[in-house]
Amino acid sequence: MLPKSVALLVISCGILVLAGEKTKVTKCTNGAQLPIEVNIPGCSTPPCAIKLGESISAYVNFTAPLHTYALKAKAIATTSIIPFPVDYPLPQPNACKALTNTHCPLEINEPAQYKLEMPISDKFPSLDFLLRIYLEANDEKDNIATCFEVLCKTVN
Repeated sequence: MLPKSVALLVISCGILVLAGEKTKVTKCTNGAQLPIEVNIPGCSTPPCAIKLGESISAYVNFTAPLHTYALKAKAIATTSIIPFPVDYPLPQPNACKALTNTHCPLEINEPAQYKLEMPISDKFPSLDFLLRIYLEANDEKDNIATCFEVLCKTVN
């Protein structure tokens, strides 16, 4: 029989594994580093179903590739209906305010978790779209801390 403390540790680890299911994402074409892990609750394998009128939530674990005093979150959606990428306004573009385990400035190689909240209007049509999320470091377009793409679909 396991000691009580070991049994509690095993149970706790099992709960953490079940609570944080990794979502399969792809690397961006801009060459930026892929996050260590992305968790979109309820979606392990894309396309991720996003209910109209609700929000996409995502937990993005990454390592800062450079000393980072500012982080700007960007979202870009691409669909077959619109032949060009569309910037999607985020309610909190200052990603430093959405870090869950640390704060800015980030040191080189410091692990961080960013929590994305992205509302989807109930006025959108039902469609499939490619969502690109990236964190721009230090207000410079060429300094991308991390970037990923995931296929999503809106549902009623």
